[in-house]
Amino acid sequence: MKSRKVLVLALAMMVWLAGLGMASDGYAEDFNVGGRFGIGAQLNLLNFGVGPSVEYWLTDNIGISASYGALSDFTSYGIRGNYLFDGNLDLFGLPARPYIGAGFSSVTLEGVFSTSKGTGIEIYGGVLEQASENIYLRSELIYSTVDFTSNDYIDYGAFSLGFGIVYYF
Repeated sequence: MKSRKVLVLALAMMVWLAGLGMASDGYAEDFNVGGRFGIGAQLNLLNFGVGPSVEYWLTDNIGISASYGALSDFTSYGIRGNYLFDGNLDLFGLPARPYIGAGFSSVTLEGVFSTSKGTGIEIYGGVLEQASENIYLRSELIYSTVDFTSNDYIDYGAFSLGFGIVYYF
């Protein structure tokens, strides 16, 4: 229960801090993802994933995405729903918008002693940053409820950091 309170607080802080940097003018005409399909690559720093991702933005605020991750003996799959907030902020000189979302995740470890599997819900928040007209960068804090235990003494943590790059058509 304590970790859930920490997650809610962390996500609230991210949204609040992002709101402090929101600009009333500038990039709004250029930062449009609605109706766009994207392919990309993602990296999960703490929970063993690197791989491709696809996403589609139904509107400028609502999107869906799917990902596959693999590293060593780990394999993960995810399906997500995303909400991108209106308003832009200037992040390192590039336009960016904060987002939140939730989704389903499945993780498998083909270990030395056994095969371990876990599934659960992911809740996350982050920033989508526009590097060019078609290239966007993503960074996020993820909380996962994946119930994952292994006889190989590897722990799948509840919190992780994710990064990605997406090319939108």
